[in-house]
Amino acid sequence: MLIETTPQDACHHIRVDSSGRIRLPVELKEKLGVANGDCVVVVEREDEIRLETAAQALARAQEYFSTFVPEGVSLVDELLDERRAEARDE
Repeated sequence: MLIETTPQDACHHIRVDSSGRIRLPVELKEKLGVANGDCVVVVEREDEIRLETAAQALARAQEYFSTFVPEGVSLVDELLDERRAEARDE
């Protein structure tokens, strides 16, 4: 399968070692802000995989779930109101 790239894309050829591990190039780690010992998220989608930093994965999840909340509504405020009502009723 041919993967389309754009001029903004960077292509890195990385070998898989005998233990199945890969090592990210230093320039890529620096660009992503990934340090030794940091956690990265591997996202499998159809016939590709994508590496994301934990911060990128969190931002993507927040963006996705924000589509379910009407603008101007604070779920935190609603939850606090519910808890206060429950505490009053006890």
